[in-house]
Amino acid sequence: MPLYPALLTAACLCLAVLYRTRWRDYSLPARLARTEKAAGGQPRIAVVIPTADQGAQLAENLPDIFAQEYPDFEVIVADEGSTDDTPEVLEALRQQYDNLRTTSVPATSRYIDRRKLAIALGIRAAHAPWVVLTRADCAPVSRQWLATLARNFTDGTDLVQGYANYADNHTATARRAIYERLRRHLRIARSSLAGRPSGADGCNIAIRREAFLEGRGFAKGLTLPFGADDLLADTIGGEGRTALELTESSTVIQALPERWMLKRRRMYRTETARHMSRRTRLYRWRESTASWATYTLSLLATAHIAFRVADILHTGTYAPANLVWDIPLPVLLAAALLYPVLRLRKSTKTIGERRFGGSLPWYALMQPWRNWHTRLACRRHRREFVRPILPPTGLEEAHRKTAMSRFLTF
Repeated sequence: MPLYPALLTAACLCLAVLYRTRWRDYSLPARLARTEKAAGGQPRIAVVIPTADQGAQLAENLPDIFAQEYPDFEVIVADEGSTDDTPEVLEALRQQYDNLRTTSVPATSRYIDRRKLAIALGIRAAHAPWVVLTRADCAPVSRQWLATLARNFTDGTDLVQGYANYADNHTATARRAIYERLRRHLRIARSSLAGRPSGADGCNIAIRREAFLEGRGFAKGLTLPFGADDLLADTIGGEGRTALELTESSTVIQALPERWMLKRRRMYRTETARHMSRRTRLYRWRESTASWATYTLSLLATAHIAFRVADILHTGTYAPANLVWDIPLPVLLAAALLYPVLRLRKSTKTIGERRFGGSLPWYALMQPWRNWHTRLACRRHRREFVRPILPPTGLEEAHRKTAMSRFLTF
C-alpha cells in the first residue's frame, strides 16, 4: 500500500479506537438523563459519614444534609478516632437534629483500616434498608439529593452511583483534578452499564444494607489501608445490580484538597485496582489504550507532514493530485480536537459541571506521563500499602479478634 493512504488509514483507525474507548463515554450523563426510570419508592435512608479530625467540616456541611427534602432519613457519623473538637461539634448538632446518631471505632482496632471499619460500623448501626455514603468535607448541591438517589431504589438494584467532584477554585490544579474525577465517573458508568462497576466514588453512593451484610463488607481487602469505595463496588455491584444517577440534583461537591493529597489519592486508586477483579482492571487498560491512540494519531499526522515536506523539497513542486490525501489530514485533526469537546459539553451541562474546552487534547497527551509517574510513586511507597499483621500473642491477639468480629460479624 502506498505510504500516504496507509498513514491516512491508520489515522482513521486511531479515531475509531478513541471513539470506542473514550469519546463515546463523554455523552453518558446526557444520554442517561433522557432515559426513563422505573419509579422507586421512598424507603428510610441512613446517611453514613466516616470522619477523622473533621469537626469544622461537619459543622459546615451537616446542616445541608439535614435540610434534605426527604420524608424519612437518619444521619450516622462514624468517628474513626478524632482528636480535635469533633465530639463537641457532634454533641451540639445533636441538640438541633434528633435524627443524628453517632458511632465510633474502638481505640483497640489497630489491625484493620479504620475507614473501612467506620463505614462497616455505620452501616451496621443503620435502621434503614438503604445506606448513602458520603464524607464530612462534602455537601449536596440540591435539597433533592436523597430523593433523586432514591428513585433508583428498586428490587433489582443493590448499588446506586451518584456524581461527586471537587469544588472549583478556578486554578489549574482544580481544573485538572475535576477533569480526572469526571473522567473516572464516566469510566465507572461505562463499566456499570456493561455489567459490573470498575470502582465507586465514596462521596456519593447508595447501597442496599442487606447486600453489604451478605457480601461480608470489606472482607476481600482487610489488609489494604485504603480503597474502601472501590472494593465495596467490586463486592456488591454484581451483574446488572448497579444503577447510575448522574444529574445535577444528585451531585455532591467535595472540598478541594492540597496537591500532595491529590497525588496520593491517584496512587491509592492505582494500587487498589490491583486487588480488584480482572474485569474491573480491564477498564484501566482501556484508558491506556485511548491514551496511546492519541499519541499514535499525533505521530501519524507529524509523519504525514514530514514526508510531504520532504517530497516537495525533493521535487521542487507540489502536485495537485496529492490533495486527495492531504486534505483529509487537517479534517481528521480538527475532528479529533473538536468532537470530544462538543460531545462532553452536553454532559457537563447535565451534571452542572464546568466546561473544559481546548484543555481536553492537552490532558489527553499528558495522561500517559501522569500514569507513569503514579506507578513510580506506587513502587516507592509499596511498603505502605499493606497493613502489618503483628504476632498473634497475648492481649494483642484478643484485641485483633475483637476488631475482626466487629468487622465481619453481622
